[in-house]
Amino acid sequence: MKKTIFTALLVLVAAASSEAVSFAASSSADVPGIFDKKKKETKTVTLSANIHCKNCKAKVENNIAFEKGVTALEVSVENKTVKITYDPSKTDVASLLAAMKKLGYPATVVE
Repeated sequence: MKKTIFTALLVLVAAASSEAVSFAASSSADVPGIFDKKKKETKTVTLSANIHCKNCKAKVENNIAFEKGVTALEVSVENKTVKITYDPSKTDVASLLAAMKKLGYPATVVE
């Protein structure tokens, strides 16, 4: 008797959990926008700076990467450029130029 009740409970729990999973999957599809993430708008700027060695590159990477709004960063010693992708709602080009200058690398925007 106990074994039968236990088996019946297991079947009910399994059925209930599969219904809950299918309900969650179907309900998110039925209600548009709940789980949709907004794509954040980003901009990219390329700056020219006097970056001449790997230590300069590391200094820029380790500091500019933590500036508010910076989402990606590429530093090229060969081209002496810094390519920064940023969120324009959190920072702007003037702030990025100021951050570069504060590090000791005055920069200009490459058109």
